[in-house]
Amino acid sequence: MEHDQTLSAAIWQCPACRTSLRPENSSWCCPACQIHYPLQEGFFYRFTETDYYYGFSGFPREEMTRFFEEAQAQGWKNTYVKRMASIFPRYALGTGWRDRARALYRALRGSTIPLFIRNVFDASRAGFKFLLPLNQSGILLDYGSGVGTISCLLAPHYQQVVSLDLCAARLRFSRLRAQEEGALNLTYVLAGDRLPLPFRDQTFDTIILNGVLEWAPVSFSGPPDEAQTRLLREMARILKPAGSLFVAIENRYSLLDVLALIEGHTGLIWGAVLPRRISDLYSRLKYGKEMRVYTHSRRVLAHMLTEAGFESTHFFCPLPSYHNFRKIVSLEDQGMSLSFDFFPTTRRFHWVNRVLSVAADISPLNQLLQKTVPSFQVTAQKNHSSAPSSFLTRLLQHLGREMENCSPNLQVEQYLVRGNRVVVLASPPSSPAGVVIRLPLNPAGEAMTRTSWNALQALQDHPTLRHERKALFPRPLRTGILEGQTYFVEEKKSGRPGSYWVSFPLYQNRIHQAVSLFSDLWAESQTVRGFTESDFDRLFANPLRHLESVLAHSPLADFPQRLGDALRLSLLGHQTSLGMVHGDYHLLNLLFGKQGEIQGITDMDTLTWQGLPGVDLIALFSRYPYLRQGMNFGQAFLSVILPRRFFSFEQALWEQHARQYRLGDLDYSASAIWFWLMHVHLNLMGLLQYDPNWIQANVILMAQHLSTKLSPERLLDGFLHPQD
Repeated sequence: MEHDQTLSAAIWQCPACRTSLRPENSSWCCPACQIHYPLQEGFFYRFTETDYYYGFSGFPREEMTRFFEEAQAQGWKNTYVKRMASIFPRYALGTGWRDRARALYRALRGSTIPLFIRNVFDASRAGFKFLLPLNQSGILLDYGSGVGTISCLLAPHYQQVVSLDLCAARLRFSRLRAQEEGALNLTYVLAGDRLPLPFRDQTFDTIILNGVLEWAPVSFSGPPDEAQTRLLREMARILKPAGSLFVAIENRYSLLDVLALIEGHTGLIWGAVLPRRISDLYSRLKYGKEMRVYTHSRRVLAHMLTEAGFESTHFFCPLPSYHNFRKIVSLEDQGMSLSFDFFPTTRRFHWVNRVLSVAADISPLNQLLQKTVPSFQVTAQKNHSSAPSSFLTRLLQHLGREMENCSPNLQVEQYLVRGNRVVVLASPPSSPAGVVIRLPLNPAGEAMTRTSWNALQALQDHPTLRHERKALFPRPLRTGILEGQTYFVEEKKSGRPGSYWVSFPLYQNRIHQAVSLFSDLWAESQTVRGFTESDFDRLFANPLRHLESVLAHSPLADFPQRLGDALRLSLLGHQTSLGMVHGDYHLLNLLFGKQGEIQGITDMDTLTWQGLPGVDLIALFSRYPYLRQGMNFGQAFLSVILPRRFFSFEQALWEQHARQYRLGDLDYSASAIWFWLMHVHLNLMGLLQYDPNWIQANVILMAQHLSTKLSPERLLDGFLHPQD
């Protein structure tokens, strides 16, 4: 008989009579009432309609059979990208006011990448996991697991993970990705349309309800809020006494929904904010059915959890939303930074950010803002006294014991989510000194973090950098593994990140300071010599290979080879200045003191030794139009970087640097192209590799433009020129 051997039969029970199930042929059988629960394709079935299909992250249903056939041979990622590219035009926005309102809703939430791409590929969707009491000997239930992104990312932290969903196609996808990613401790259950669930009492150590609770009334009968409470009571039943429940849900009174008009779940104008009876009447008039998707305020949600049997709760606010968050703020701990950056940092919404940031420092307004946050992430315990602490708490305690000169009372200041990594800023109470803890979310995140860590170590050992220069960079303090999770700890530098949203005179002052520091670093690290084949391979080989893989099936398939040949012919033997390149040198990565002086430099992911001479100045000067003028990187590259159209004072600073180190147009051209290649290379290692819109705007258009400038013999000194 085929049945799942990875999970003990002791967890299963008959939902009808609560008798333990036993395996029999291709099913689980109840010996008391003789009900058989089929086991097909490795799924435990507890579902009325096994043919149910819902959404599947952008794929129409008719695409799925073909997808699974190809994915078996080509891998799920390659197949997904191929299929998504073919159907992506179907999701182009219309021009009606409703389409524009939905576009505004997505923009307000900071979602420039289509949501279905984030649902499938974005490791940051599990960026909350270090706030959970991770348990390597425990069992986790991911209720409403969708395509398995969170299940797979949490699998290394638990002995077993049960992935439960209503849609068999999603579970097939989840199993396919888990097999390819080596997450072999997953069990799949097709269920969720009726209660009780086929699990024994007190089975799970952790349960995840990520974006599920609001949809519960669609599956369960009765008034919507009562249906949600029944689901929460069922979670309490199957949760161990010391277990934890995690809930992510939108705030009913979200400021985003008020400003964007259209409520995301229902498509109704202010569908959540309006009184329930009015929203229900509105839904009946528009759709011919009652409104059953309910979100709640913090007070009501806390009351529902208490009614369901949870003794304690801890509310967090993911910003800008739980779908796509870059920061998690504790709403219980006033020691954490409570800057409400609801909106992406663009020209359109920055004024809202500034107003909210000021309001967050005023106590009465701060309390009001807490009531209007976009969404909640909640951890709830049945028994607070016996509940284990979160992984992050245990890590802070571990560092306090094991690290020299580290306070045993570290407290979290900020919890930031950066792509495939979590960055935690922690310090002792009433002390500016502290540490930065970097926690990779997946192997790719660990590789990038280790690169940054190695760069920090190399900086401290650099033979020619003066001590006061080294002091600007964080010192690496410790790296290790706790409960299977790799961590990296570095010194936390004091100061506030610079900003491009300041007056122009202040901007000029900050740029002058940044250029002065760059000049000092360059003077102490640079050497003048001929450019070698080894230099070419070190700087250009990997980015060109990545570009080649992206353009392989396009009319520009030969462009990477042509570009590489032109660069090689132009640069080999060229006498130039090579030195330390930060790679992402701009005001946001510089820390300024109270008097406006630079106190530190952060973000060492792209640091390169013996790099090209103009890269950091290009990064510094091009950020202003990129942010303040609403350009994407591709637009900034074509209209600002390539023709060298910086502000006049920045142009003068570049010319001064060029005269000092005898740099010509060829040096600038090579630096600009390397900057573009590295930007593409690093972004395509992450989520943007799956976004056709980003690839078109930042890769295809750039390649088309550069292709027309390539000389068949060499990259000319005038390759980039103001008149282009």
